[in-house]
Amino acid sequence: MSEEGDAGDVHAREPGGIWLRCRGVGRERLTRYLTEYFAELGYSAAASEVGLEGRNATRVTLSLSRPNPSVPTTLVRIVLRIVSTGGGCLVYWDAPKAAVDPARPDRPRRFVEEMVSALVRTVSTASRGTARVTVEKPGTLPFGA
Repeated sequence: MSEEGDAGDVHAREPGGIWLRCRGVGRERLTRYLTEYFAELGYSAAASEVGLEGRNATRVTLSLSRPNPSVPTTLVRIVLRIVSTGGGCLVYWDAPKAAVDPARPDRPRRFVEEMVSALVRTVSTASRGTARVTVEKPGTLPFGA
């Protein structure tokens, strides 16, 4: 079985599960793209290297540092884990586990969809169309809604 298949099988059982699958872009570069995107939204980012079953991984903790009306109140702190694979990386959504906004239930979904769309555009543009980002389970959110 390929390294990527192994990573998917091993980590799909973890809480949070695989959220995004990236081909042709490495963990460090994807971490940079994510932190730059969130910085534009007013988040501060802290990235740390972690070991995970012999694979290199980066844990990115994002905290909203300046008010932004487009960010749902349930998503002011986000924790992502980015794990290297043979041909790219996997992104796990570690926190929050739930993001319910009773006043506007569509806001968390729209926020995540816009974030994925921006990441797909950035990766495609930077790689001149050779790298790609896909959502592991299309139509589902990385957290309980």
